[in-house]
Amino acid sequence: MICVCQRLDALRATEAVDVVVLMNHKERFRASNTAKVIEKVCGARIFVDGNDDDWADFEKLVQERMGEAFVLYPSNVAVSWDSLPVAANVRPLIIVLDGTWGQARRLNQKITDSIPRVKILPTTLSRFLCRRQTQADRVCTAEALALLMSDMGLDQVGSKLEQGLQIVVEGFNMLLVTYYTSVNNASSFQSKLGHSHCQCSLLQLVVMI
Repeated sequence: MICVCQRLDALRATEAVDVVVLMNHKERFRASNTAKVIEKVCGARIFVDGNDDDWADFEKLVQERMGEAFVLYPSNVAVSWDSLPVAANVRPLIIVLDGTWGQARRLNQKITDSIPRVKILPTTLSRFLCRRQTQADRVCTAEALALLMSDMGLDQVGSKLEQGLQIVVEGFNMLLVTYYTSVNNASSFQSKLGHSHCQCSLLQLVVMI
């Protein structure tokens, strides 16, 4: 088992912005899910769609922070951060949608249109190769937030998110080396667990944070 929790905890950022994640329920226990980096680095609460208590708490928070909340999602009406009329004394609440692109679209549809949508414009390909993007200009959840933080002038937070993502990638690399070494050195390894099951199970142990 490889745990990177302490390394991520050491990156905790304290800035004048709040972050929460609205996550599709299928993402919660995927080791390749990068919202857990946001949870660690930004101290973000994760609300799981499909959990009634989480949804009730999420809606309550949105009502309490109306006028301060922004949804990170590239909808047709989304604008860049510098185009938003954000008052200097406002502590923004960034709502990050987490899931596949189809899942994120459905999550966005559940949130009231009265909350502004904000978008980022990636100029490079995603560096998180543990999950495949369906389009060249798409990035993972943590990368998207890191880019938004930079747009907001919070470069230190963006940098820490990128560092956290790199830690996760290193964890995957270490796990794969351990896995393939074990397979090569112990022929009974696969027969006990089965090839597809054993790889999946090991990957789930990388960052269960």
